[in-house]
Amino acid sequence: MISVIIPSRDRPNELLTALKSLELAKHEMEALVWLDDDDPQLDKYKEFFDSDPNVRVFIKKRVGYKDSLIMLNFLCREAQYDWILQFTDDAYMDNPEWFDIFKNFVSEFEPTNQPVVINIWGQGDPRLNLFPIVSRKFIDILGHYSLMYACDAYVQLVALGANIAYNLNGIKPKHRKYGGDENPLEDETFKQVEKDRVEVNNQKPWRSPYRQMIRDDAAKIISYNMSTDACKNSIRIKTVGFIGLGKLGLPIAEAIKERGFNVLGYDIRNIETSLPLAKSIKDLVKKSDIVFCTVQTPHDPKFEGDKPLPKARTDFDYSYLIKVIKEVASVDKKTNLIVISTCLPATYQTKIKPLLGNRINYIYNPFFIAMGTVVQDFLNPEFVLIGGEDIATIKHFYTKFYGRDRTFITDITTAEGIKVFYNTFITSKIVLGNMYGEFSHKLGMNVDHIYEALSRATHRIISPKYLKSGMADGGSCHPRDNIALSFLANKIGSSFNYFDWTLEAREKHTQWLADLFIEEITKNKIPGIILGKSFKPETDLQTGSPAMLLANILKGKKIDFQHYEFDYPEQLPVGVYFIATQHKEYANLVFPNSSIVVDPFRYVEKRNGIKVISIGGNI
Repeated sequence: MISVIIPSRDRPNELLTALKSLELAKHEMEALVWLDDDDPQLDKYKEFFDSDPNVRVFIKKRVGYKDSLIMLNFLCREAQYDWILQFTDDAYMDNPEWFDIFKNFVSEFEPTNQPVVINIWGQGDPRLNLFPIVSRKFIDILGHYSLMYACDAYVQLVALGANIAYNLNGIKPKHRKYGGDENPLEDETFKQVEKDRVEVNNQKPWRSPYRQMIRDDAAKIISYNMSTDACKNSIRIKTVGFIGLGKLGLPIAEAIKERGFNVLGYDIRNIETSLPLAKSIKDLVKKSDIVFCTVQTPHDPKFEGDKPLPKARTDFDYSYLIKVIKEVASVDKKTNLIVISTCLPATYQTKIKPLLGNRINYIYNPFFIAMGTVVQDFLNPEFVLIGGEDIATIKHFYTKFYGRDRTFITDITTAEGIKVFYNTFITSKIVLGNMYGEFSHKLGMNVDHIYEALSRATHRIISPKYLKSGMADGGSCHPRDNIALSFLANKIGSSFNYFDWTLEAREKHTQWLADLFIEEITKNKIPGIILGKSFKPETDLQTGSPAMLLANILKGKKIDFQHYEFDYPEQLPVGVYFIATQHKEYANLVFPNSSIVVDPFRYVEKRNGIKVISIGGNI
């Protein structure tokens, strides 16, 4: 399944460690090793690998780092399998399940037909991919692996240019050069490579023909992908229309434009954007081949989750969506209308379908994104949910956009349910995390160890996301979706209103934190100060914010306190501080002596002169 290409010099023991960590025989892999004919430890290499059927050694004239493309292009030509992993002798895999994770991830790909580059290292920097895994088709189309000495960077830049780069988390190798290992390797090979690297970089290679070579190789892949059946079918999509250019619609529309599509936008407000704008919805529909609708389906502000909940429950407000659908339906044109807006199950059947004529092909395609990472989440989805009957056009669009089929197809009502149940699942995980945070705080358990242990249960618990104890969930989706589902559960006579339970647990946990805060204020007779208003770090969005819920609970109890986001005074007063949003800068604040810091996230370090109450940490 995988051919590992790995040049090595003067490091037989390190290479042995690297290849053992990959478990070549167990996973039916091969390793292709380039050795220099003047390597001082050639005999040691032969002793280790001559009898290993999974290792093929090639002893060649030394070329060095500056011509490493010669080594790797040769090894790629010799490789037998459909996936090729560029590895190094100063790295090793420390996750014993890495191969199963990889195998599951690539199950959707056809490596002999699809050019693919997988990034298992540098997901934080899109240009960085120290250990690229490429498909056989990538090599076949280009006729080579790299045309530049920095082969991993060349491959990644070509992949980004051709939109065939995919991030695979969870199997990042340990690297003894760039961190991740407590024993850095700085031997003679390291010194020589670094010397060569500096010499080459001083020649300013990015001003050389390499840039054009990368563009040309990306163009070859794009040309191939455009020739496939799925992309041929999507060529008819010349203009993508976007109705609603708010905090979701605008960044997504601009991201689609960045991928080479013509995008036309419309919003009732004046929007600052480089997108061309239609004069009206009618104008946009007439000029577009597919139309995305991203208008809001809001809740009454009292149901957003940043205030104690009233006893009543209610559905979303669909008036904005219905108005747009009526206007689209009035245009005398067959239209593919793709609705992103959150709707409760059966909304299409009861409220939308009666508005549609026979010229509207209604598709439900909600996005699974988080505010603050909208574009990143859109470009790297877990899956693309599509509900509808005539889904060929939108499926072809996404196949062209992502370079492969990432869609999950179902009917519209089921898709409506998947969207809100997805968010409820996240709320449930957060409720559970905060519950064992409270238990840990009261019983002396280590909540971070609970989180770390459960995070390893990737088969039964699925993933560690949202399992860390802290504050309640928030934002414009989770609380309001649970409230709407609670309304629906009552409406249909559900045997148990699970959503009421999660909402009650969310609110009671915040009330418990409020009581803890009040207790410290009362006991120490110093003022209370909340730090944080937004619903999650590094954003300014307060919709559904648990920090605001905490503040409103305190107001309801007639408690005096001050509340800041980033507008706190330069000289902080002595007080009881509650960290309600995990902004990075709060961890570095200089709290005055005799202050108390209540930290649900356990990221403020204990220090002399102040008392830090880490919720759920060791007591």
